[in-house]
Amino acid sequence: DPPAFFQRYPSCAVVTAKEPLPRGGVLALVELLRSGPVQGKARAAHVLSSKAAHLGERKELVEQGVLKDLLAFASLPPSETVNEKTGFDLRVRAAEALAYFAGGLMDWGTKQTQQEVADAGALPVLIEMLKT
Repeated sequence: DPPAFFQRYPSCAVVTAKEPLPRGGVLALVELLRSGPVQGKARAAHVLSSKAAHLGERKELVEQGVLKDLLAFASLPPSETVNEKTGFDLRVRAAEALAYFAGGLMDWGTKQTQQEVADAGALPVLIEMLKT
């Protein structure tokens, strides 16, 4: 990632998906997901995916509205999210994060975690995303 990208979000400059994040780092990721550029939203979604498996962090993130933020990112039009050179749609990162927050087939996923994601409105958004 280019250094200029992190001038606005310096606390995310060295964050990797496996690092434990201090509270300020988590809040910076949430802010990046909410108001950052598309590339920043994709990076935040990727890192937040790994946080979903830690049920304490997951609960806090859900309470902060991260599911709605991921859905907002997944709802962006492809014209804003598809890399013209590679054809990669950055909304995939939001879909992956939603799958992790649901728990899916992972050993920690439950009907409740799946229902939370469904109740947030994930199904229609993901179906619409597949259509584009």
